[in-house]
Amino acid sequence: MENRKQKKLPKILLRIGSILFLFIAVLLLGVRFYFRFPVSSYYKTSEKAFLIPGLKDGFIAQGLAYEDGKYYVTGYMKDGSASPIYIVEESTGDCIQTVYQYTKDLQPYTGHCGGIEVNGKYIYIASGKGLCIYDRSTVETVSDHSNVPYIGTFSTMGENEDYVGVAWLTKHDNELVVGEFYREANYPTPENHKLTTPAGDRNQALALIYELSEDEDSLYGIKPVPKAAYSLPDQVQGVAFSDGKLYCSTSYATPFSHILEYDLGNAGADTISFMNQDLPVSYMDSSNLLRDIKFPPMSEEIVFVKDRLVTMCESASNKYIFGKFTSAKWCYATDLTAN
Repeated sequence: MENRKQKKLPKILLRIGSILFLFIAVLLLGVRFYFRFPVSSYYKTSEKAFLIPGLKDGFIAQGLAYEDGKYYVTGYMKDGSASPIYIVEESTGDCIQTVYQYTKDLQPYTGHCGGIEVNGKYIYIASGKGLCIYDRSTVETVSDHSNVPYIGTFSTMGENEDYVGVAWLTKHDNELVVGEFYREANYPTPENHKLTTPAGDRNQALALIYELSEDEDSLYGIKPVPKAAYSLPDQVQGVAFSDGKLYCSTSYATPFSHILEYDLGNAGADTISFMNQDLPVSYMDSSNLLRDIKFPPMSEEIVFVKDRLVTMCESASNKYIFGKFTSAKWCYATDLTAN
């Protein structure tokens, strides 16, 4: 009798294991279907640009820039260690350089690093109420996996509590555009940023436009006083420009992301009082919205490379995981003309 029980036990365990395996397989297939089918056109019109580096190490991807045949990627670490900068070769998709961000007094810089941009001698990193500035040559030529201190900072704070909390940044027509992310529950913005647009929409975030210049009054290649602003919708994670249009990457948590395409030539304009000056502002609202394109969840910064929109995504990080089963470990380049 005892022998029969002993023989049955492995069979029962095998059945339980098979059922558990089948359940997990169905669950993973369901996750993949749920997050891919509604945006199937995105995958049909996209190609893999490169594998997002650092995902196995706890990296949460945020920022993306492109310059001289290379992608520059940044973000933060799940364990709170120093935030990295990765450089990826466009032609091969290989990560050719990894450095870790440090402060001027040689302490690990652990900021969210929501955005990155490259301009001449400098690399700019979003750091809340301003930018951290890194020497580009140093970042690109030091030994792999070195610690690199920033050489300075650039403030986006003015007097009387006027400021823009920098969540992302991008270049356009020799200008640097730095903007904030709005979500009232955890990322509120100052009241004077909340504007009613000419179309009657309620925009609650601002982006400042700075001139890029090497004049003697510039700071790390940036004129210190903003020249104009954009009024933007909620939950903007990144912005890119192409052919007279402004594109916003908008997302938060697991709902699908959206790429909002605006006609810059048809933007409403006004003047706001900001940083002790009258600042021209252009509105991105329903009156000049050309398209709302559904993208996979957790889109971050975006950049145009060879007429394709390359989109960073954070869903395949160890913090969120589900993107590992939906191919989100890749950075995709999308042909928007085919959407």
